[in-house]
Amino acid sequence: MGNIPPIQFELPPSADDEQSGAKLPRVWLGWALIAVIFLFLIAASFSAASGKRILSTPQTSKSQDKTVEMMLGLKAIQGGSGPKGEVFAQYIDDLREDAKKSPNAQKLRVALRVEDGKAPFAEDLKNLANSTDEQDKAFSQLYDKKDIPKAEAEPLIAKLDGKDLGERVASVQFKEKFGDKSIRSKTFPAEAALKFGIFGLLGCTGFLAGVVLLGIFTTQRLAGGLKPLGMPQHAVPLPVADRLALAASIIMCTYLGLGLVGERYLQSLPVVDKVLPFVGIFVAIGFICTQPIMGHRFTLESLGISKQGLGKRIAWGIGSYFALIPILLVALFVVTILAKILPGNAHPVGEEVLQANGLQALGLLVMAAVIAPIWEEFMFRGLLFPAFSAVTKSPVLGAVISCFLFAAIHPQGPAGVPLLMTLALGMCFISYQTKSLIPNMVMHAINNAGALLMLMLLGKDFF
Repeated sequence: MGNIPPIQFELPPSADDEQSGAKLPRVWLGWALIAVIFLFLIAASFSAASGKRILSTPQTSKSQDKTVEMMLGLKAIQGGSGPKGEVFAQYIDDLREDAKKSPNAQKLRVALRVEDGKAPFAEDLKNLANSTDEQDKAFSQLYDKKDIPKAEAEPLIAKLDGKDLGERVASVQFKEKFGDKSIRSKTFPAEAALKFGIFGLLGCTGFLAGVVLLGIFTTQRLAGGLKPLGMPQHAVPLPVADRLALAASIIMCTYLGLGLVGERYLQSLPVVDKVLPFVGIFVAIGFICTQPIMGHRFTLESLGISKQGLGKRIAWGIGSYFALIPILLVALFVVTILAKILPGNAHPVGEEVLQANGLQALGLLVMAAVIAPIWEEFMFRGLLFPAFSAVTKSPVLGAVISCFLFAAIHPQGPAGVPLLMTLALGMCFISYQTKSLIPNMVMHAINNAGALLMLMLLGKDFF
């Protein structure tokens, strides 16, 4: 081990002192606009999330119910055998507080307890028996007797309307007991469980591939290979950093300005008002890459977008996304903890996807998997990352600042910042490693497309 050289994270060679733009005058306008715009956007995002939780009680309860339904559906696939042991113990425990005041929670606790092969909770049955609701009383009477006769049980089952999950589970249990072997598959179809299982298998495969790729990358770095090439705009002088910031402010002002125009004057044209800001963004990008910005010209190639080595860069993007999956899972675990204490919002696109028809869903997919990766990578990794790196004299600080801005303006609020920052830092790393934005755009596209497709396929079954 002593002969293995340490991982070399040395910086790429710095650019020549005579590089273009070094003698240009400083320009503070871009920084001022960036400060105002991002302070406003972050304040708006955090304010909108104030008092809310990404994992709010109704959302959490609904997701838990859907998970329970899928697990019950698995029993239908396995002929009622299903997994053994205290499968639902965690869900039963999670319902403890709700059961103190909610008959529906009491019924679900009882039914899941029996599903795990254990005696129902006597206290919950007592509370239900003392209820003024006929359905609650009928539910309690079903479980009061260890071997209730079919003739006595059927009128009680008929009183359960099945509007809450506990009643549906109880109805299945007793109808199965009396010989109806198809009731479980009818009540809890297995399709949702199968779809979830397929996505789970794909996720596990991606995780294992990521671990392997991380191992290969680390081994290569230990051997002194795969040295970073630097970001596309590497080691730029401060006057050029000023112009990168100004270019970023042009994009943001265009986006916000046209968004305001669409919201105020084009609401009668629902597609136009959504598309207009993004058309403006690409016009602004075209302007930045064809016209001098205060005496300095940028090109798509100089900002990290070119056809040279395209196949290799796409491969880097695909591999890098898989390599990032294990790290993202750790960040996701942190977010699930923070989501209970920090304010946060679900992304509004999620709700739009669940309500969208075929054409609308396709439009959202194009927006998320094509348009957003291109302009966000151009903006945050192409312009702001090198700009902040130059000002702070550190690519690490430049990455942290630009990634925080990227994460903080998203609508998820404070609770979503760690996960989004992790994703963004990974993309900064790859941009620095490859001197290109193409791998980032590929990573970003895979991430957004995967999340959206999962929501489209599982959303109505799970969320």
